Parts: sequence; structure tokens; C-alpha cells
Amino acid sequence: MSKEYTVFPIKNDSACVYKWAWSTVKLYTGTASSCHRVVPVKIDINDFDNFHNTTPVIEDRVKMMNGEWPVDRGCEYCKNLKILVESVTDFIIMKSLG
Repeated sequence: MSKEYTVFPIKNDSACVYKWAWSTVKLYTGTASSCHRVVPVKIDINDFDNFHNTTPVIEDRVKMMNGEWPVDRGCEYCKNLKILVESVTDFIIMKSLG
């Protein structure tokens, strides 16, 4: 039996697959987060089935789909890393061209 894999469909610099595909649930604090760097969000115990679809996470997804980075949620690390990697890559390419 073969498995069909699909590629993450959102193609922009700010889209993070973890916002859609990952959650770390901390039962002892009643929080969840999509990445170890982001601010955890409170889980509604009466709506636990939606622990991965909390209001802050949905708002982050909307921003990412619009090509924006979430602000003050911990996504700044990846944003800055992406900028740094692009700068270093551009520098290496320019140096290699002479």
C-alpha cells in the first residue's frame, strides 16, 4: 500500500508548516504551542478538540497566508534567521561572481 504525500501548499516566505501540522500540548499548564519558540496559547478545556485551532493560532495562519509574519508571538526568530540566510547566500553568490 503506497502513501500519497502532499507538499505544503502555501508558498511564501512567512508560511510555517508547524502552524498547521504540529502542536505540543502541555497538560500541566493547559497550553499548546506549534513550536518551542512561540508563545503558548491557553487551551479551552471545554473545547479540547480544537486545541490546535485556537484563536491566536488561526490569526497567525491568516497572517502567514497573506505573506505577513506574526508579531510578538515568537516567530521573529525564524523571520530573522530567514533574513540572515538570504543575506549570507546573496553575499556568497556575489563573492563567487567576482
